[in-house]
Amino acid sequence: MRHSFWFAFVLVALPLADVRADEHPRVCRDPLADWRIDTGELRRGAQCGTFIATTNAGTGPFSYAQITRRTPVELPYEFQVTWRSLTNNGPLELVLLGSIVLLSADNCGLFFSNESFDWIPLPGYRTQQEHTVMVRQDAKEVTLFVDGVKAHTWAFAATNTRGEVAVAMKGPRGNRARLLFRDAQVRP
Repeated sequence: MRHSFWFAFVLVALPLADVRADEHPRVCRDPLADWRIDTGELRRGAQCGTFIATTNAGTGPFSYAQITRRTPVELPYEFQVTWRSLTNNGPLELVLLGSIVLLSADNCGLFFSNESFDWIPLPGYRTQQEHTVMVRQDAKEVTLFVDGVKAHTWAFAATNTRGEVAVAMKGPRGNRARLLFRDAQVRP
């Protein structure tokens, strides 16, 4: 019986023996300061570097949330985010310089005016599944990549060469829809 006690003690204590007093657990930098809430709400997610955006429960045609990155971007740039809707199939949006890329179930589109907007098939894209979405914008076009694969390129002459980008979401009128996003990056 005495040997069993020592054997159990060694199994429990052995992993602790490798911990050094000068080591600290990974600290999660608070990234909320990098974002401005234009519409809706924003809070930290359960894991380091994750966010949950909530729409405003608006009574217009839809509810809406827009979370803007405080640091401006300059053309050309890439804007990447990993995201998924937690509540509905409403469009998820990347707000760019002069336009918005919208993604909904099996469709994507570039919005810069009501007259020019058209949905383009994006087979297999689901707003409620996690996807990494990247947009590359230069002075003459916007290119969308989904999970590392080029999905579409639109001709678009940007009128601004510098400005802010945002993550946004539409939800059902009068309801609060939620969006989980993480790893938002902007690269020149």
